[in-house]
Amino acid sequence: MKQESGSSRRGSTSSILSFEDPDLIEEPLAIIEQPLLDTLFGKEGYVNDPSISQSLVERIQQQPSFKEQLLAIIERSKTEKTARIAAANAITVLVRAGVQFTGMDLRGIKVPGADLSYGMFDSARLDGADLRKTRLHNIWLRKANLSGAEMTGTQFGELPYLQEDRSVIRCAYWNDGKTLAVGLQSGCFRLYDTSSWEKIKEVETFDIQFGYLIFSKTSNRIAYNDYFLLLRLVDAETGNLLQTLKGHTNLVKSVMYSPCGSKVASGSWDTTARIWNVETGECIHVLQGHEDCVHSLAYSPNGKEIASASFDRTLR
Repeated sequence: MKQESGSSRRGSTSSILSFEDPDLIEEPLAIIEQPLLDTLFGKEGYVNDPSISQSLVERIQQQPSFKEQLLAIIERSKTEKTARIAAANAITVLVRAGVQFTGMDLRGIKVPGADLSYGMFDSARLDGADLRKTRLHNIWLRKANLSGAEMTGTQFGELPYLQEDRSVIRCAYWNDGKTLAVGLQSGCFRLYDTSSWEKIKEVETFDIQFGYLIFSKTSNRIAYNDYFLLLRLVDAETGNLLQTLKGHTNLVKSVMYSPCGSKVASGSWDTTARIWNVETGECIHVLQGHEDCVHSLAYSPNGKEIASASFDRTLR
C-alpha cells in the first residue's frame, strides 16, 4: 500500500510536468537537460501559474539534482537561443525557491521576461546579460556588474528618485510632462528631463528661497513667489527674469496660472488675492473680502472664475 501511494503521488505530479520521470532524475545531468527543454518548461510564462510554480519550488527544495538541472539550462542560454525561454522560467522558479545567486558568474545569460523579484544577486556578474522585460522588484544588486546588459522594459517596481544637495521646497511638472522643475531652499530651481532624469538647467533666483513654483500650461514660463512680498515670472528655458509683480503688502502664499496662461493669480497673508497680466506685469484686479491669509486659489476650466480659500474659514 505504501508503494502504491508513492506511485500515485508521482503520477499526479507528472500530469503537470511531463519530465517528472523518476528514471530521468537518476540519469547524468548531460542527458536530462534536453527533456526539460522539450517539455512545457520551454513555454513562455509557464511558471507564472501559481500551482505549477509552487510544485517546482518544492521540487527544487527537495531534490538538489533538479536545482543543478535548472542552473544548467540557464548556462545553456548563453549560447543556445532555443534555451532562452526555458532559462527565464528556470531562473524565475529558482529565485522563488530562495536560491541565492550572490557572486555567481551569470555573464551573458539570456533570460528575457524572467521574474527576479526579491532575488539575491549581490556581486553577481551580469555583464552582457539579456534582462529585457524582466521584473526586478526589491532585488538585491549590491556591487553587481550590469555593464552591457540589455535592460529595455525592465521593471524595478519604482521610478528613479533625484538626490538634491539642499532641502526641496517645491516641485512642478511642465504641462507636457517632459520637464520637472525642482525648487531648492538655496534659492535656485533645477529643470530635469523626465525621460532620462538628467538635469537640463539650473536657474538661480533673485532670492534666498521661495515658496510656490508653478508652470504655465501654455508656455515655458514659471511663476514663483519669494519671501520679499514679490511674485516673479521666469523663462524656464533661458532662466531670464520676465516680470516682477509688486503689490502685496505681506508674504505671497499661493500662485495659480489661468488656463489660457495670460494671467496669474496670487493669494497673500495680506488677506487679498490679486490677478496679474503676465505680459505687462500689471495688477488687473485686487480681490478683497477675506479676513485672513488667502492660502489657496483655483481657476475654473474656462478661466472666467477664480475660487479663493482662506484661513478665515471661508471660500470665495
